[in-house]
Amino acid sequence: MTGREKKQHRLYSPEQRAEAVKLVRVSGQSIRQVADDLGIPENTLWNWVSRSRIDAGEGPAGALTTDERQELVRLRRENRRLTQERDFLKKSSGLLRQAGRGFAVIEAKKAEYEVGMMCELLGVKRSSYYAWEKRRVVLERIGRSL
Repeated sequence: MTGREKKQHRLYSPEQRAEAVKLVRVSGQSIRQVADDLGIPENTLWNWVSRSRIDAGEGPAGALTTDERQELVRLRRENRRLTQERDFLKKSSGLLRQAGRGFAVIEAKKAEYEVGMMCELLGVKRSSYYAWEKRRVVLERIGRSL
């Protein structure tokens, strides 16, 4: 295999994973034996068994369950969004004090922040911003042609 070719990964259903883990726990066979019997890579099955033990509360101290890991991902995403909102409002506060500058602020900051988020924070519709932007571009073209 060359460096450019990607190795195909098999996808296993949650039911297949649970059954394989159950076989390891109940049969008394080693992970290697069960993996060979099922045609699953040994490391993959080891990860499933390990995750199953953690989810059952049998893992090492401090190990996160699957639900806790999902919540952590959600909270990090939410934290990133809130940080962006705070930073946008902080950096744009001077421009926002000037009447009628909302769309211009969005235009100036659209490379740094999502347009949808800025519109939401400023209380304007995204479609209104895009209509304003379209008019501005048309007016610039007219001004250049004069």
